[in-house]
Amino acid sequence: MKSTTVPKVLILGHRKKAVRAVERLGFTVISCPAAPSPEILAQGPFVAVLASGESTVLPAAQTRQALGLPGPSLTFFNSLRDKVSMKEWARSRGIPCADFSAHVEGRTVQEWQKLFGKKLVIKERLSSGSRGMLISDDPEKISKALGPSKIVERFIPGKESSIESFVQNGEVVFCNLTDYHRVAHVNVLPGNFTRKEAEAIKELNRRTIEAFNIERGMVHLEYFMTSQGPILGELALRPPGGHLMDLLNIAYGIRAWSSWAKVELGIPINISQEHKEYVCAVILHPGPGLVTAVRVPEIVQSLPEIYKLEIKVSVGDQIKTRVGTGQEVGKIVLRSKDRKKLMHALEIVEREVHIKVQA
Repeated sequence: MKSTTVPKVLILGHRKKAVRAVERLGFTVISCPAAPSPEILAQGPFVAVLASGESTVLPAAQTRQALGLPGPSLTFFNSLRDKVSMKEWARSRGIPCADFSAHVEGRTVQEWQKLFGKKLVIKERLSSGSRGMLISDDPEKISKALGPSKIVERFIPGKESSIESFVQNGEVVFCNLTDYHRVAHVNVLPGNFTRKEAEAIKELNRRTIEAFNIERGMVHLEYFMTSQGPILGELALRPPGGHLMDLLNIAYGIRAWSSWAKVELGIPINISQEHKEYVCAVILHPGPGLVTAVRVPEIVQSLPEIYKLEIKVSVGDQIKTRVGTGQEVGKIVLRSKDRKKLMHALEIVEREVHIKVQA
């Protein structure tokens, strides 16, 4: 009797739901938090190496390259991770984005403001989740933020949001429009966009995926909706944060991690674009300091739209500075089949829930 060898997949990152999703497809999963050690690699051979989050995208690509496995290259992910390279590539292919420049040694704040306007956006070239970002018209703050590792952009007075897509054979087979109701704190999906807006967002998404020759995977594209239409903000080929994977499950009745695993492994998916519920996540972080009060009144706790309520801090705890959107001290997830009821519940949560800190 012949023995059957179960194919192995190496997953980099801490997201347990990614591991379970691949295991449910019949694969043996070996996982590690970051770049694999020789001992981990010795447990192969592997049929695929997957990254479950932003921090493991580059080591996963490097490992695939070393093992001769298919998938986006290290060069590709380096070009996505570097905001200057990504936007140069996008603009060269007709994808609209904000005016930008890599840091120029010796250029003064006044010269930057003359070039891009008084209010500037300054970011780390090689970061995600708004880490190291400054939006300001204050010359002193701008001067301190400038440096060789930065990209400087024109401030765009448009609403920021995102679109999430599953891509197979270069085609978008599913997409969702997320509304950044309060950027870095409240995500609502599906977003409430006009038909014209939704079509324009999806077209920007399709053109961007085509421009970057993305054949498969999960794409998380952030954009700004301006009076001239949507323009590209950021682009990532990985599962998003902000609890969006869990929100996709609720909104569409799908298994988002399973769909991610399938598109990464070349297994066809067939999921409905029709949403079943409206859902939002309120991500709590009051800023740094000593917690002096935590208030979640009964009017909030008794809301029928409450799906999950989690507070991770108590009075007397110390909260660190939030350097990225992935940091939180709690979350509240709301769901409803009625958008108006969801938004009314969200209004109550935003008004009544408080975590007070003393700096």
